[in-house]
Amino acid sequence: MAELAGAGREQAAAQLRRLLAQADQPWGLLLFQRCLCGLLADHLADHLAALGGPSLGGPSVGGGAAPAPEWLARELAALERGDAPLPDTRELARRCARVPEHLARTFRRCLGVTPSQYLNRKRLARAAGLLAHGNEKILEVCRLAGFHNLPHFYRLFRDEHGLSPRAYRRRFAVRPPV
Repeated sequence: MAELAGAGREQAAAQLRRLLAQADQPWGLLLFQRCLCGLLADHLADHLAALGGPSLGGPSVGGGAAPAPEWLARELAALERGDAPLPDTRELARRCARVPEHLARTFRRCLGVTPSQYLNRKRLARAAGLLAHGNEKILEVCRLAGFHNLPHFYRLFRDEHGLSPRAYRRRFAVRPPV
């Protein structure tokens, strides 16, 4: 039987303590069971990889440290294909049939980012395209890209691109030929 050691043990113990504190809630037992299954699956995958055994996941996605499971690779491919509004993290977890905590652990392990960071980068890329190729007002670009809070959008956009949305549009707007 494999045993957790070091940081893995501490992380698992902290998560189990949080789950046990919620055990008296109506949804507590179900959440506990799902998270325990996720922890065991993650541990088994890590243990098999350390032994040089077969991988439980599919190909690596996005240059992450671990191969992405099939369900994650399939959902990421669907997000890349569509122009539909991007889901929030709870909707993404529902679409993947996973609890948000398991989704977040898998994202960090496979992609090196949280689901929120991944989705925000996709939204910011859409916003940059709208700013460069359209003439919608910035508030409309914010909404079309999937953000619901204009100051939050401005802060994330500046952090990602080093420019405000207005300055980005002035610098990178594609003008039709004269």
